[in-house]
Amino acid sequence: MAFLLRRLAYLVYVLIGMSLLMFVVSRMLPGDPALIYAGEQNVTTEMIERARRELGLDRPLLVQYVIYMQHLARGDFGRSLVTREHIFEDLKRYYPATVELALAAIVIACLVGIPVGVVSAVFAGRWLDHVSRAVALFLNAMPVFWLGLMAIVIFYARLDWLPAGGRVSDLHREPPRLTGLYTVDFLAAGDLAGLGSALSHLVLPSIVLSALSMGVLARITRASLLEVLEQQYVTAARAKGLAEWIVIGKHGLRNAGVTIVTVLGIQFGNLVGGAVLTESIFSWPGVGRYAVRAIETTDFPAIMGFAITFAVLYSLVNLAVDVTYYALNPRVRA
Repeated sequence: MAFLLRRLAYLVYVLIGMSLLMFVVSRMLPGDPALIYAGEQNVTTEMIERARRELGLDRPLLVQYVIYMQHLARGDFGRSLVTREHIFEDLKRYYPATVELALAAIVIACLVGIPVGVVSAVFAGRWLDHVSRAVALFLNAMPVFWLGLMAIVIFYARLDWLPAGGRVSDLHREPPRLTGLYTVDFLAAGDLAGLGSALSHLVLPSIVLSALSMGVLARITRASLLEVLEQQYVTAARAKGLAEWIVIGKHGLRNAGVTIVTVLGIQFGNLVGGAVLTESIFSWPGVGRYAVRAIETTDFPAIMGFAITFAVLYSLVNLAVDVTYYALNPRVRA
């Protein structure tokens, strides 16, 4: 419990520092929030000054930050300068799509990348190792936008196996909102046809998004497992006559798991933050496209809302990684 409380305390410090940095940077960006809020056509000086007072921009920067943090503590991210909608409601609507896409991508990356890395380590120096490393290098070097376009051309335009965009077909309505994850919500509603449609729309973007993580996981798993398999306790386990799959699974992967978990945590954060290209290619209505629109329109509160919530999510993922360390590595518990 003390371990978890210390990590939570670190999380608070990180978020305060992140919010302060993003607040200052957002105020240094070119553009006048009051002008955007008032509207850029037929705007008078009086309208701009009134908008400045409504947004609190006439106060010192430190006072603005304190007021912003007071609102943030109540879950109030403010309103969009462009749409005038509550930013919290926008994020609540867009984030589940990105989280669902990132979760599917990290699962696919694990199911492919880790076994490829294990095979490469077990058959080190043989043809399987060379093929595995070539595949991992290919996935690392592949541009996401090119891979996405090729996936659409092949599996949608040519073969007509999978849909090219969106979260569900036009024949199905959105499921009753429970979590915002369509696969979970359709399943909870007992709508198997809708679940099938949601899964089919999820396949291509999740595979494309997971490509880079597959390559990274394969290379890290191989390097970590090779290092572990050279240890004396692995040699002793083999000398006892244990089956090779037990040696690799119980003694090898378990001890290499700390490094693999670290990479998984980093990759999940990168998938959430780096889903912009994938969401754009596949018309996926996630928070990445929302952030791009906010940047294009210089919507400062929306940019702040995205940055802070992403920092919270990334910090929580790192907290989960630390807890996993605690479970896997006795030295951390000591």
